[in-house]
Amino acid sequence: MFNFSTIKEIWGLPDNARIDFIGVVISIGDLDEINLKSGRVKPVWRIVIADNSEEKGISIQVAFWGEICKKLNFPKGTVLAMKAIKVGVYNGKSLNVSEENIFTSDYKGRERDLLERWA
Repeated sequence: MFNFSTIKEIWGLPDNARIDFIGVVISIGDLDEINLKSGRVKPVWRIVIADNSEEKGISIQVAFWGEICKKLNFPKGTVLAMKAIKVGVYNGKSLNVSEENIFTSDYKGRERDLLERWA
């Protein structure tokens, strides 16, 4: 069961808060690698997702971390639902998804229907 927050609501949340989120993929970045302070290298894949929490829409960056991002492929226009993802502060507010999070492009529900009509 999801309890979705909107991007508009995310701006008021503290860093590291855990939320459920649903939105439409509007931009897709390249797979990248980040050098961590520990000396390890971690893969990251960034996309931008929008929702209808404002009349003209609003967007936020979502980063997928770890080996899982090497297996993902969400084309533009995909409605993506995510559970218990972390709010971050990279370039303003952002969202972070790791291998332990649940995310799906197969979510069926009222929120998806509204986003598909809006997009």
